[in-house]
Amino acid sequence: MTTTDQEKAKRQNRGTSESHFFGLNQGRAGAHGHALAQQRSSGMRPLVAHCRLGLGKLHRRTGKREQAQEHLTTATTMYREMGMTYWLEQAETEMRERS
Repeated sequence: MTTTDQEKAKRQNRGTSESHFFGLNQGRAGAHGHALAQQRSSGMRPLVAHCRLGLGKLHRRTGKREQAQEHLTTATTMYREMGMTYWLEQAETEMRERS
């Protein structure tokens, strides 16, 4: 295999890895969103807050700042209202890291 062929193969593999990564993240966002919709209707606020935190982390890591801020703010508010101090601290840390 020539150097040019090797470079071409590396680029193709990199593209496959990137598309696989984004496909996995889209699947995770869908799973969190689905869980969020189910739990919101059944009144399971702690789980809803956890889903919001997870979505906020995911969106932050994929560069979707506005969506990350929205989910992290909601999670922080919910944890504070429920007195879940450990998780409140986790959400606040995530918000600080986002900046």
